[in-house]
Amino acid sequence: MSTANNPDLHLTHLDEQGNAKMVDVGDKDVTSREAVARGHVSVQPETLRLIKEGLMKKGDVLTIAQLAGSVFTHPPKRPVCPDKQAIPFTGTHIDDIAQDSALV
Repeated sequence: MSTANNPDLHLTHLDEQGNAKMVDVGDKDVTSREAVARGHVSVQPETLRLIKEGLMKKGDVLTIAQLAGSVFTHPPKRPVCPDKQAIPFTGTHIDDIAQDSALV
């Protein structure tokens, strides 16, 4: 992305050649952010009943789904992007997994 057509436009994440660069945000004020994600998995009514009643042969599907959701929302110990800055992470809340007709 070039800012050549508008000299008043200054994008902090681009260098003079228009290449992406890391920007130090260490001095920014701490702010609260919230992310919401939703998913939907349709299953047969009998499968849903077995899941809700904890009768699946492979174990407690809902608890495993909650644990997986919690684990995968936390930042990795080794960042996927080496230049990424650490953003403090305070928690995860996963609810409403099993509803009447689907897993959400």
